Amino acid sequence: MRGHLTDAELMAHRFNKDEDGKPLLSDSEVNWVSSHLLDCPECLERSEALAEERLASKTPT
Repeated sequence: MRGHLTDAELMAHRFNKDEDGKPLLSDSEVNWVSSHLLDCPECLERSEALAEERLASKTPT
């Protein structure tokens, strides 16, 4: 079994489109990461934290 997901994998799963609107991950990769997140609370927590950081960096203050 593989270890924890990388930040890049977590971000690609959370925001699965590039600047042109093309998917970053295939359907099977999305399904695999989703399954891993259900089984790994640590990766799920990191995914949520990374998403919050990205949102905060794009929100004007």
